[in-house]
Amino acid sequence: MKAPTSSATKIYQIIQLILFGLFMSMPVLSRISGLAPEAQTSENRPLAVPPTWDEGWMNFSEDFSDYFRDHFGFRYELIHLHNLLAYRIFNQSSADTVIIGKEGWLFYNSVARKDGDTIADARNALPLTEIELKKAVAYIRYCQAEAQQRDIPYLFVVAPNKSTIYRDYLPEGYMEMKKTSPLDQLLVALSRPGDPYILDLRPALRKASAMDLTYRKTDTHWNQWGALQGYLAIQATLSLSFPELATPDLTEFKREAVWINKGGGLAKMLGLQSDFKELRMNVKPILTRPPYRSEIETRIPRNTLRTSADLPESPRVLFFHDSFTTNMIPFFSSSFREVTYYWSPTIHQNVIDEMKPDLILHVMIERQLRNLSHFFDYLPKAQKEKWYPTPST
Repeated sequence: MKAPTSSATKIYQIIQLILFGLFMSMPVLSRISGLAPEAQTSENRPLAVPPTWDEGWMNFSEDFSDYFRDHFGFRYELIHLHNLLAYRIFNQSSADTVIIGKEGWLFYNSVARKDGDTIADARNALPLTEIELKKAVAYIRYCQAEAQQRDIPYLFVVAPNKSTIYRDYLPEGYMEMKKTSPLDQLLVALSRPGDPYILDLRPALRKASAMDLTYRKTDTHWNQWGALQGYLAIQATLSLSFPELATPDLTEFKREAVWINKGGGLAKMLGLQSDFKELRMNVKPILTRPPYRSEIETRIPRNTLRTSADLPESPRVLFFHDSFTTNMIPFFSSSFREVTYYWSPTIHQNVIDEMKPDLILHVMIERQLRNLSHFFDYLPKAQKEKWYPTPST
């Protein structure tokens, strides 16, 4: 026979139900009462806007659901707590774009964004297929030919992924699978006389990494110390064709490590940017370098940055680049008469013809090498047949 429930037990159960109901309704009540902080997000998307009746009930209902999902009380705080516990206690990533490495290192899982495959590159796990390699080679040869047709030297530069330089800090189990990477394949395929020269920055970055950090632990990019290595290696290569260029070395720069209470882009993807400390490597020249002026170039699209310095004997340079060039801009801008930084992984004939440079630098992050075959596919039919003729049937 079941024992009767005492009055005290009933009161306790009622209190439990009331507290549970208050807890479950707290996000809504706090938003209505104004007690919850304003909605914010660490996600790379805008929050939903308040719904309107303009498009009828069905759309209002869907829009209200989206708005409520983004704005219920303490949403950001609860998500932040979840992400922090996942990282601190379970060493788990709350974002499919971030891999938690050893000793506080975060790595970009670019395949989650269809942005190359940094982890496969680091492990040499996914070589280019024969067709991908042939098309990639054809595209780089096409780029050089476009420059040579205008009597402009062309240099293709590859900046290594962070996970390539700091592979040892990837989680256990991410061992190297093969000895040859897509970049290695390209270097071999473009080794015949007259082929475009590929400047591989891996040796310079590996050497410098033995001295100090060259990449940010919580970001995808190299720091100023790493960017300096890229700049010095490029300048040394260019000096072979432009003897008048100054070729600085490491002794002309000093570096300073400063702790900052903010993580980089990968920490932001986790929603934990304020929970990480990052060692920033500041680089400053020991000797005074030529000042440069910056302006937006309006003759070409994309609000392109153009810099100029009082160096009349130096060449005018056109960059086709991605985000890895950003930290090198101060170095190059103080080294050339004029530099145009056009953000694009592909070259553009109209930009070349408008800017009329003396030199083209095509700088690409390693993970984008897999896209070279796709860039080739977008070429006009005549160019594709010229650089990659298909067998006649």
